[in-house]
Amino acid sequence: MGVRVLQTLRHRLLRLCHHGTHPEGQLLLLPGCDRGLRALNEGHRSTDPGARVSRSYLTSAFLSLFVQNFLVFCAFSVFNVIPDHLAALGASKTYIGLFMNVNSLVLVLAVVPLSRWSDLIGRKRLMLAGYATALLSAALSFFFADDLVALALLRLLGTVLFCAVFTIQITEAFGLIPRERRMSGMAVFGVSGLAANPVASFIGERLIEGPGPRWLFAAVFALTLAASLPALAYRFHEPGGDAERSPFLALLGRKELAPLIALAFMLGGAFAVLTTFLANLTRERLGTVSISIFFVSFSTVAVFIRLFLGTWIERLSPRILTASCFALISAAFLMTFTLTDAALLVPIGVLYGIGHSVLYPLLSTLFVNSGPDAERLGLNNLYSAANTLGNIVAAVAMGMIADLFGLPSIFIVMAVLAAAMIPLGLTGLRRRGP
Repeated sequence: MGVRVLQTLRHRLLRLCHHGTHPEGQLLLLPGCDRGLRALNEGHRSTDPGARVSRSYLTSAFLSLFVQNFLVFCAFSVFNVIPDHLAALGASKTYIGLFMNVNSLVLVLAVVPLSRWSDLIGRKRLMLAGYATALLSAALSFFFADDLVALALLRLLGTVLFCAVFTIQITEAFGLIPRERRMSGMAVFGVSGLAANPVASFIGERLIEGPGPRWLFAAVFALTLAASLPALAYRFHEPGGDAERSPFLALLGRKELAPLIALAFMLGGAFAVLTTFLANLTRERLGTVSISIFFVSFSTVAVFIRLFLGTWIERLSPRILTASCFALISAAFLMTFTLTDAALLVPIGVLYGIGHSVLYPLLSTLFVNSGPDAERLGLNNLYSAANTLGNIVAAVAMGMIADLFGLPSIFIVMAVLAAAMIPLGLTGLRRRGP
């Protein structure tokens, strides 16, 4: 109401003060009227709700979503230490790779239908269904913690929440941040997921070395329940049935996207191999599971780069950035051969953290900017699908190689594959970079 009054007063004052037009098209006002108009304009801006939103996205809804994301990723990341328990039960490295990344496989298969179902049945209902199945999965896993078959089936049941988070929660975050501030806003929102890794890994290490692996599932249950409470009160945006659809499947046939798809696939594979097999490697080399040091250094570097160096990095050549970052990731894999002390996980985490934290948003931006605005959603989904598919394929393939040739062999293979992305980044992105 107040905004309408100010707009009406402004229009009337313009009519009263109008004194002709400058030859260059500028409005001429009677003396003294310019001050009145400036005052009304300031009043209009200060009372316009849209203007307030554009200045700050740190609303209660954003903070609630931030907390939900942190807690749910803590629940996901507690599983980072469970490969040690699975190996103790006699699981092969192939089983471990599939168990740890079945979420990614289901997400790749379900990302398109889930996007439609969430709009048909409601985003909140789908999120709450995900929380319910995850709680059931964690509760039953506590009682079947020593049964590999039961754990695999229950892990599959818990994937509903993972898929719901990636198809709904990220979309909600985009909707809460004004378009002109989305890059910085999503960088801040991403801190919630990055911070979850070291926290959850620390909790997992204490539990697996203390009361026992069974209690990992109790921690997952508690963290999932904690995340579901603010979700119950959160008001999810529910688009209508005529929401715009992006041509996801049509984009797969574009030859010019092939280099980007390969790079995104490899980036996802590198992350999956480290998070899946690093716990087994530290047990083998150090005699104990010690991965929180890696995740602390990785997350610290990633948060620092996203919050403080993003603007500077945007000015650099995408080709040089891509090649340099894959070189750092390759070096991180090679450094695992020097792992004789837990402190050496710090430089490994730093090298990998720099590469990953720059490449993930860089490749996402290159995907989205490769087409017109109408294809943004489809291009972003294609990037997520390629990255996530890399998770499951690399983890299972490296698990099979580890079963045949030993765990250290997969880190050699990944170092070589990451290095192979260097020339692809320099040549395949030539038309996109300066």
